[in-house]
Amino acid sequence: MPKIEIPGITFAYLIEELRYMENALVTKVQELPNDWIRIRLLTKNGQRDLVFTDNAFFSLEYAMQAKQQTSGFGAFLNKYLKMKRLLKIEQLNFERVFLFHFGSSILVAELFSKGNLILLDEKRDIMMPKRYERWSSREIKKGLAYKEPPLMENPAELSFERFAELMKCDKKIVPALVKLAGVSPVIAEEACFVTKIPREKIASELSENQLKELYKVIQSFYSQISLEKEKVILIEHRGKHVLIPFELSMFKGKEIACYKSVNEALNELFVSQQEDRLSPKIAELKHSLEKQKYALQKTREAAELLRKKAELIYMCFADLEKAFRFAQNELKCKKEKGKVMYNKSFGRVKLKEIDFKSGKAKVEIDEEIK
Repeated sequence: MPKIEIPGITFAYLIEELRYMENALVTKVQELPNDWIRIRLLTKNGQRDLVFTDNAFFSLEYAMQAKQQTSGFGAFLNKYLKMKRLLKIEQLNFERVFLFHFGSSILVAELFSKGNLILLDEKRDIMMPKRYERWSSREIKKGLAYKEPPLMENPAELSFERFAELMKCDKKIVPALVKLAGVSPVIAEEACFVTKIPREKIASELSENQLKELYKVIQSFYSQISLEKEKVILIEHRGKHVLIPFELSMFKGKEIACYKSVNEALNELFVSQQEDRLSPKIAELKHSLEKQKYALQKTREAAELLRKKAELIYMCFADLEKAFRFAQNELKCKKEKGKVMYNKSFGRVKLKEIDFKSGKAKVEIDEEIK
């Protein structure tokens, strides 16, 4: 099977899909048998697994056993990230460089070349990399200050004036867009296809109208990243399989596969490829079984969480009754619109706010018995 290529813009859509993981609590970090790193997170929607391969990351939808004997890197991450919250996922421009912010620690994922994971402290000094690397411009080594790789232009932030200036070169239009404007090769070719500009044309020979048309098409891809997409497609481009988060005119009807989301696609492309070469039917049944096991595990966890909440409500019923009685009186006496913060305590129950518009109150129960 050809190598799978994931452009930076595809990762930008993936990050939007994984925003629900932000503010989730890390409960465990493990290494998997294929040398992937798994970070187990407790989100508002229950437990989720964020995994890192050498050239991708995604939310794992399959059950995978942890590695029995690790390299030590997973244990190191577990020591420093466990019980911290994943506050933010950040992508540098549209490059394959990502920062996962865990409070005072930052996990950097550099998903190019052989790929690397690097844990930084609050000063952005390297605490531990998954692998040591060295280039002429920088070095990835424990104890050194982390230096970002050289970044190309961010196509989403390019003004037309800056774009036109970059195109005053003797390169052909596609290489000029890729190397100077930071545009993905597939999108650069798509922009030429849509604007009917020959790919072999020299960038400096484009007229102002052609530049404006080209700029408009490129901005349509990069200026707005949202979850409102029809489908994610896998195409074959120059000997590689490329995953793109939207349809392309030049590949219409030539898609190899279609998916509902980038995360679903990565699960199918990466996890499925790790399986033994069984017959398609056996492989399908095996995946179905793993998904059922995973769903059962999530159901049990959700049921346990509901049981604990019910017990807590039962134990604090008297305090809850006082809080809601107070809230009812406030609703009768006040006519304000919108929400009002209270933070008023009734034993182990704290009345956080009252929404006078909807007539609802929000409370918080202290789970620790004092």
